[in-house]
Amino acid sequence: MKEVMKKYGIWFFVVYTLLCLSPYFISGLNVVHPTLFGFPFTVWPILLLVMLCLFYLNYLSKHVWDGYDPEVEEPSNITPAKEGGE
Repeated sequence: MKEVMKKYGIWFFVVYTLLCLSPYFISGLNVVHPTLFGFPFTVWPILLLVMLCLFYLNYLSKHVWDGYDPEVEEPSNITPAKEGGE
């Protein structure tokens, strides 16, 4: 387990370092008000965080969490009720 954490820690360090140094290599980011696809550069981490949270909640709702009310059993075969009290 420690080897896996060490491997991911190294990758995190490399990616983080590249992101921090990206204004030196990408001329569009080395300005007073950098934008990427028309959005300010400071908005992108927030959008990324929101998207990751949405995908994570979607995964949890489909694969991890139970139904909304687990005490109520859903019938597998629903037959219509007979009228007239029979």
